[in-house]
Amino acid sequence: MPASKLSQEILYQGRILDLTRETHRMPDGREARFEVIQHPGGAAALPVLADGRLILIRQFRPAIQDYLYEIPAGRL
Repeated sequence: MPASKLSQEILYQGRILDLTRETHRMPDGREARFEVIQHPGGAAALPVLADGRLILIRQFRPAIQDYLYEIPAGRL
């Protein structure tokens, strides 16, 4: 018996992602609940210079109240 979704509850709808709580019937017959983040996807590019250096961007991240160096990326 394959798994099947029994229900879905929207917990949050945002500009970048949505969060749902889903109940599934598992292949063994039991029910299980999952929190699922739905995101449109993203893409990243890691520029490498001829001498082997990498290009990163410095980005402020409110969750840590600090800057991080990251691979250039964005949403699809």
